[in-house]
Amino acid sequence: MPWQLPQSEVDLLALAKSYPYPAPRTSYLFADGEAGPISRADYMGRVPVLAHGSNRSPAQLKRKFGAAAEIPVTLAWLADYDVVYSAHITQYGAVASTLLHRPGTRVRLAVTWLDEAQLIRMHET
Repeated sequence: MPWQLPQSEVDLLALAKSYPYPAPRTSYLFADGEAGPISRADYMGRVPVLAHGSNRSPAQLKRKFGAAAEIPVTLAWLADYDVVYSAHITQYGAVASTLLHRPGTRVRLAVTWLDEAQLIRMHET
């Protein structure tokens, strides 16, 4: 597992049941373990990665990358796709989300702007 799971069953169940975790309703810069103000310069030169489900949440970014990471997160609209339940359960017990092609649908999601090391880490998780 790429990040440490809670050891108690109570904490593990709470983690699974709280998926997809709270996320800001505006774009933000994840820094010092929290969401803060963002500027265009924060994400220039980084790789955009669609984020739905937990990857749009500061709490999940902190678990995956640590509080010292800086990750710009912008909100966007995606046309002709919808966010739906995936066909698998995560190792921590949540039913994750996935994207489904659905012409005529428009969904709001996040874009994480990752550097090369963060992109590798995201693939690991």
